[in-house]
Formats: sequence, structure tokens, C-alpha cells
Amino acid sequence: MKLEKKPQTDEEKIVTTITELKEQFREKQKNLVYLLVGSLSVVLILSVVYIYTTSSKSKAAEFEAEGYKYFYGARGNDAQLMYLRALEAFKNAYNTRKSAYALLYIANCYVELGKFDDAITTLNDLISNFSDPINLSFAYHKLSWIYMKKEDYQKAISTLENLKKIKGAALQDLAYFQSAIIWEMAGKTEQAQAEYKELIVKFPNSPLTSQAKAKIK
Repeated sequence: MKLEKKPQTDEEKIVTTITELKEQFREKQKNLVYLLVGSLSVVLILSVVYIYTTSSKSKAAEFEAEGYKYFYGARGNDAQLMYLRALEAFKNAYNTRKSAYALLYIANCYVELGKFDDAITTLNDLISNFSDPINLSFAYHKLSWIYMKKEDYQKAISTLENLKKIKGAALQDLAYFQSAIIWEMAGKTEQAQAEYKELIVKFPNSPLTSQAKAKIK
């Protein structure tokens, strides 16, 4: 025998409707809480990242300032000690916040300490990990200078060729001039003359142009 469902009274219908609305409201509240928690988590993460980044920049800047003090204050009998302290400071700066600028100064410290191989390794790290044309140009130029000091003229020339290829790089006029000097040292007059001529054509306003013109035979 099938039982017939007793129809709800108006009062019961109102109670049922209110109950359903309460349930819907609770569900919306729950979803809102989840949304707020999620939003707060994102804000918290972003805040932590911002604070960490700002703190890292500030700390790295402190180490760099310390490095400059020692590097540019290196004189007399204490020069080597000052360069060692500068090296430590710039390494701390780099470990705190990676930057090409810190690597350049680390390499400069190694050069002043006579550790050319360490300087070469550092500059190659910079070239491999950073793409800023200005810092790259300084790295390549310093690298070529080190190879010249080591009398590895072929590597010095190839390094300067890499500098010339960087679009928008600084020191490109110097790269041509320095290449010419290296070719002259190697007794390659024709190659040296070609470098001077290219410098004059490509960089007519360079302060090195007048010197290059004086070298043309």
C-alpha cells in the first residue's frame, strides 16, 4: 500500500525554505572562508618574497660597500690584505644576491692578487650566467687583458672578437684598438692595420680614432 505524502502547510513550507536558505548561506560562507584563506596565503607568500628580496638587496649592498672600501683603499704594504678582504666582501655580496657586478669585482680582486686563473674562471661564470651587454663587455675586456698578461695572444684576440659581436656593448672601439696592438706585438702588421681601419670606419667619434689614424701607414 502506497503512503501518500502529507502536503506541507504554509508554515511548514516557510520553515523548510528558511532551513534551505540557511544551508545555502552556510555553504557560501564556507566557500568564502576558503577563498579568503587562499587569498591571504597568496598575499603572505608575496609579502615574504618581497621582504626577502628587499632584505637580500640591502645586505648585498652592505657587502658591496665594504668591498669597495677595501678595494679602493688598498695601498702600500697592506694592499694584499685589503684585496683579500675586498674579495671576501664581494663573495659575500654575490652569495647573498647573484649579480654580474659582484663577479666583476671578484675577478678584479683575483687579478690584483695575481690569481689570473681564478679571475678567468670567475669571468667565464659571469659570461655564462648573465646577459647584460654592459657587464659582458667589461668581462670580455678584462678577460682579454688577462690573456695578454699571460701572453696568450690568440685567446686575447678571440675574446675581443666575442666582445665585438655583442649588440650594444660598450668598449667595442677599445676592442678594435686592443686587437690591433696585439697583432702588432705578434708581428702581424697587416692584421693590425685592418683593425685600425675598421675602428676608424665604425667609430668615427671615438677618442681612439685619432690614435688609430696615426697608426695607418
